[in-house]
Amino acid sequence: MKTLDEFNDHDVVLWEKHGVFAIGEDLINTFDCIDIVSKSAKIWFMCKQAGFEPEGLTNEQLTGLKENYTLQKK
Repeated sequence: MKTLDEFNDHDVVLWEKHGVFAIGEDLINTFDCIDIVSKSAKIWFMCKQAGFEPEGLTNEQLTGLKENYTLQKK
């Protein structure tokens, strides 16, 4: 039930050491959500291995992205 609750605010939910759940308008959109998370994680790990400390985005930046790019829930 907690996973379902997270879909109120997010399109992708990660379960540590278990996997990922995603929702989308169709199968391709859903796969794209998972693919973006996977590629983002790879970039983060590559930065760490290269000796950089990824800073990430501010809460304000994240809110702006969320408003512009999340699915419009019905």
